[in-house]
Amino acid sequence: MELQDFSVSQAGDSELPQDFSENSHSSLSELKSSSELALLFGVDRKTIQKWFGVVSQAYYWLPESRFKSGSGKYVRYTVFCADQMRMLQAATKQGQTYDQWIATVQSNAEIQNEEPVTVIEQVEIVAYVPSAEQAESFKPAIKPKQYVVTDTKQLVHSVLTQIQKEQEIGQKNTDAFNSARRQQRLEKAALDEVETWQQEQRVRAEIRERLEEKEAKNLGIVKE
Repeated sequence: MELQDFSVSQAGDSELPQDFSENSHSSLSELKSSSELALLFGVDRKTIQKWFGVVSQAYYWLPESRFKSGSGKYVRYTVFCADQMRMLQAATKQGQTYDQWIATVQSNAEIQNEEPVTVIEQVEIVAYVPSAEQAESFKPAIKPKQYVVTDTKQLVHSVLTQIQKEQEIGQKNTDAFNSARRQQRLEKAALDEVETWQQEQRVRAEIRERLEEKEAKNLGIVKE
C-alpha cells in the first residue's frame, strides 16, 4: 500500500491564527530551520522542537525524512512538517490538547486507509535434500572418536587397592618416624645418665683426694 500525506484541520484554511499571515503561509514552500519557523509562528525554538515531537508521534508510520533533513545545527524541517505545525498551532488555539490533535490525525488516517498495515510475507520452507554426490562430499574427514566402556567394578577395585597400598606405606612411614623418635629419646636419656654418673665419679674422686691429703698431713707424712 502506498502511503500518502494528508492534512488535518477542523477549522480550514480560512480560520488560520491571526498571527499567521498569508505571506507566512506562502513562505512554507521551502525547508526551514527551527529559528525560521519560530519567527514565522511567533514562538520560541523550544516550542518548535516540542511541536516536531508531537507531529512525529501523530504520523509515527512515516519515516523521519518526511519531517526533517540534516543533523545538529544543520537540521531543516520539511514543508509537510511545517504545515502540520501550522495546523497544530491552530488546533491548540481552539482549545485542543496535543493528545487530542494526535488522535484526530490518526483517526482520519484510519478513515482514509493511509496508516500502513504490517504485512508478513509467508515464505514456504522447503527442507534441503542434497544429492548423492553432495552427500558424499559432505562426509567429515575426521572419524569420530569411539569410546570403550570398561568394567567399572574392576576399575573401582583397582583404585581401592592402590589407595590401600598408599595408606599402608603411609602407616609404615609413620611407625618408622615414631620409632626413631623413641630411640632418639632413649639415647638422649642414656647419655644424660652417663654424664651424671661421670660427674658423680669426679666429685667422689675429688673428695677422696682431699681426705687422703688431710690424713697424710695429720700423720706428718706431708708437711704444710
